[in-house]
Amino acid sequence: MADEDYWQNIGADAVNGKGPSPVSAVEIKRFDEGLPVVQKIGQAVTPQEVLPDDFLSPDGAIFAVLDASCLESLPVLLEAEGLEHVSLFSGELASAAGDAAPYLVRLPKESDLLRALLTTSEDGTVKAGAFWAAQAGIFVQTSLSLSQLRTHLRRFMRVLDAHERAYFFRFWEPVCAEAYFSGLDTRAPKAARWFHPHDMSEPLMAMWFPVHALDGANSLVRCTPNRELKHVTAERGSFRLDQADLEIFSHLQWRRDVGLIADKLRDTPFEIDLPDRDQLLMLCDATMRRMIGYGFTQLDMLYLLCVWEVQYGPTFEQQKDAKSVLQIMGRMEKPAEWRFAQVKDEMIAHEAE
Repeated sequence: MADEDYWQNIGADAVNGKGPSPVSAVEIKRFDEGLPVVQKIGQAVTPQEVLPDDFLSPDGAIFAVLDASCLESLPVLLEAEGLEHVSLFSGELASAAGDAAPYLVRLPKESDLLRALLTTSEDGTVKAGAFWAAQAGIFVQTSLSLSQLRTHLRRFMRVLDAHERAYFFRFWEPVCAEAYFSGLDTRAPKAARWFHPHDMSEPLMAMWFPVHALDGANSLVRCTPNRELKHVTAERGSFRLDQADLEIFSHLQWRRDVGLIADKLRDTPFEIDLPDRDQLLMLCDATMRRMIGYGFTQLDMLYLLCVWEVQYGPTFEQQKDAKSVLQIMGRMEKPAEWRFAQVKDEMIAHEAE
């Protein structure tokens, strides 16, 4: 059976009741409980003793893409330990970025840096400035050489959208990577492009994303290709973000914005007790969606509108003593900035009563 027909036929058989459910191009596995990290700096334990058995490549090492703008003195640390490394940038971009570039690094199992990257404090919380909190990179498991992997990964740094506009793709941000690669499960040609370089002898065996979630929880997420993916013809030509990708990133950005405002509310002094974080996230999500319907899209506006939602109750603008606020909000012919300024004056006057 030829390449992509494998996935198409499996999907058709499943729809017609002739076979199993469609096979995912990639498999995502999340390690949440008993997270395999070193619990104490200086602890006499090597990463391979606490990591999943298949974390390291057969040669006992793993590659990492690390963002030097998020990890202080990274180039110095790499040189001091004598680790194989190279910037993913080149030419003018490398000169402009300086020490803030993303670096591809080969980390052997005995590496002090590998141990440090996987370290949390003794009580399990994230150590300030540590790799998990900084969200500074991902791990790549492969038998390719450093130079081969660099060549492959650089192909994904410049991406085009449907309008031929070029963007810089920071695929090494863990939360972004988790969302993007999870979305490749039904898109075999694009997944094959990542995991099976057409001009190289070895595939990428896995990618690992150390995700630090909005609620502070740490996860180690593994993305592996389906074994049949090697039979799929990889997507070629300019690397693009399609509509499915854009929807993934839009949803991710929304989650980040909701979490940002919820956390800001938790740091805001209120005379009433706030709900727990999950309920607060739901409140912010619902309020922000409602306010965007009025045309208020700026985060500073949405934050203050959520403050009023907490202070004055659900749908505060529809309460009996807020008719003037609702009228102002409904004047959609006026710019959002003007309407928000008027609403703000009304709310300040209301608070002064």
